[in-house]
Amino acid sequence: MSEQGHEWLYPNEQVAELEQYFDEELGPNSRRIVYHYLFKDKVGSKTIKETWAKKYTYEWESSWLKVLFPSISLLMGLGLNCSAKGCQQGLVTVRAIFDRVEALLSDGRRYLANTERISAADITFAALGYPLVMPPQFTDIAFPYSPELMPQELYDLIAEFRARPAGQVSTHRTEGE
Repeated sequence: MSEQGHEWLYPNEQVAELEQYFDEELGPNSRRIVYHYLFKDKVGSKTIKETWAKKYTYEWESSWLKVLFPSISLLMGLGLNCSAKGCQQGLVTVRAIFDRVEALLSDGRRYLANTERISAADITFAALGYPLVMPPQFTDIAFPYSPELMPQELYDLIAEFRARPAGQVSTHRTEGE
């Protein structure tokens, strides 16, 4: 997003730096991790296929989705580097990002870039961290956070990130702060 015309979202230079950092590191890695676990598991694959068919496609598309899902998931997996190695590297990166967010907030500031109100940095962190936090108030966007609908490993990872202080901040940002 351009800063011009949105000064309230970019009140200082750190906001733009954090937004870019989250965009380049958090977004791709959170998607890589989640799709890695969903695509490698029968329950996860079934959940994502049903979610896409019900929420994100027209009726005629959903019949094609059932046929093309193996190819779609293979191509997405390759494009997002959803291999086990890619996932592990992504986890290292995302944990470091959460560490950085927690370090920023450790001085008592309310917002990531020490601004007076929510900024593009806070919004970007909440949005791109969503797949690994799945704030309870928004689980219907993707699919419910449930051990019956996802691999146990992914369920446990989401619980880990939700419990972290940065995960709590992300959850509160999505509550309309």
